[in-house]
Amino acid sequence: MCRSCKYGECTVTITKQSRKWFVALLFLAGTVSAQTDHVEVRTLADYAFGTYISAGSVQLENDHCVSSANSLNPNPPKSGQRYPYRLGVTGDGSDSSYYLYLDGNTAETGNRRVTIRFMHTDILEDAGMYHELFDSTYETHSHLGQFRNCVQNGSNSRLRIEINADELAAKTSGNYSGTFGISSLGGYSGTALDPGFSFFVSLTIASASEVQISALDAINLGSYAGNGSITASESFCVYSTALNGAYNIAITSTNQDASGNFFLVKDATGAKINYALTFVDSSVQQPYLEVGTSSLSGVGNNTAVDCGGQNNAAIAVNIQEQALLAAETGTFSDSIVLLVQPE
Repeated sequence: MCRSCKYGECTVTITKQSRKWFVALLFLAGTVSAQTDHVEVRTLADYAFGTYISAGSVQLENDHCVSSANSLNPNPPKSGQRYPYRLGVTGDGSDSSYYLYLDGNTAETGNRRVTIRFMHTDILEDAGMYHELFDSTYETHSHLGQFRNCVQNGSNSRLRIEINADELAAKTSGNYSGTFGISSLGGYSGTALDPGFSFFVSLTIASASEVQISALDAINLGSYAGNGSITASESFCVYSTALNGAYNIAITSTNQDASGNFFLVKDATGAKINYALTFVDSSVQQPYLEVGTSSLSGVGNNTAVDCGGQNNAAIAVNIQEQALLAAETGTFSDSIVLLVQPE
């Protein structure tokens, strides 16, 4: 402040200096940016596992954006800084685990609910290291968040759901589901909360694989006229609910020996006639395969128990002329056993 006066203008000089001082204050105040305690979880897609058919453990993961900063601007000023965040997922709150329930009924227990695990990693910060989450608590490990909408680096948060094969093995078949919430703590204070949103998880457990043979009748070889060989076959239906209708079939006989040879036997004397037994999966038009001691594979009908009236497999019996001419007279028979299992 100037205290000298000249020609009575002292007050004018003071006024000019005061205005300069006031303008300087305004300029300094204009350089300070207000901070915003910002944290946000962006949309996370639902998880649809589809139908589970004895396929071991399963997992699904979705990526999304979690921002944690001191600015709402996706492209912040120089004063913008990113801050750590911690993710949390809530379930039904019954305990620290997460569950999917048969028909979405949260009262179900035992083999009518499926335990799942939520695993979280920050794609940009954690180098592939996942951290397990527990119901209604925020993870203990923090991650550096992005600026709003993750414009600069893309989605940074990956949430994986894992379901163990042992957990799925003995569950009642049907549709399982659950609704979960996701939220985050962060911002420059570390305590800013984004309550987030809910997402849906669904899984269908198929009924245990079933197989059935139908339309199989006895093979009548008739009477031997004294020349040539004898061949006869019998077609039947194989139904299988296994993936793509696949099945294994073991064909044995009460008179089969350890080497896999088949025999017709005369009950009165025990005399035998050797015969060849073959099998074909006619649904894939492969040639007849010789039956021995090993199982064979086929593809059954997986939509109709009766194969829609169209048989899809057959067995054939062949007896060579030499074996027939050498045999005793009389009636010979054998019992063939077909055991089919889903593959």
